Amino acid sequence: MELKGKNVIYSGGFGGIGQACIKEILNSGAKHMTIFDLVENKEAMIGFKKSYPGATIDFIPFDMRKKETITAAFKTAKAKMGHFDVLVNSCGIMMDSEVDLTIQINLMGLIHSNLAALPYMDKSSGGRGGVIVNISSVACLEPPPLYPIYSASKDGVKAFTRSMADQVYYDRFGVNFITICPGITDTPMSEGFYTRVFF
Repeated sequence: MELKGKNVIYSGGFGGIGQACIKEILNSGAKHMTIFDLVENKEAMIGFKKSYPGATIDFIPFDMRKKETITAAFKTAKAKMGHFDVLVNSCGIMMDSEVDLTIQINLMGLIHSNLAALPYMDKSSGGRGGVIVNISSVACLEPPPLYPIYSASKDGVKAFTRSMADQVYYDRFGVNFITICPGITDTPMSEGFYTRVFF
């Protein structure tokens, strides 16, 4: 998809992968970038705005554990942006010692984010269509033994996205669904991973 002049929402934008991807999206000419995350990274925001003065860059608080904050974030984004063409769902944790929290953030929150965004993108309801990208993990393809909960949550992301990518949904909404499965990446989330295993 051509990103020049597009409006993009990126959830989890202050993570390691998130910040790198936001730079690439802005380098590709995105017009308006709205970052959803739990807490604003003011240093990163200053850097983004300084490096990309031609783009509008906003932050909206967003908690993947709470459906109401997800719904409110998209409502606020729509009011600020007018419309959005691309949504990237990148929020996630690697903490198998916290079973419910891992499933809530990595899978349930992501599903709620997709469903909250669709009404604003739905071509049959006056939206412009677009693309939703859900970040999964290589762990859904080759599950590591130390992370069964994380792997299960990311496999759910893959299954949900593949189902939503069916032609029947594209014909209805005009929205393409894509999942990306990154490998192990040197980010803060992967630091000390052995202290957060299932057992």
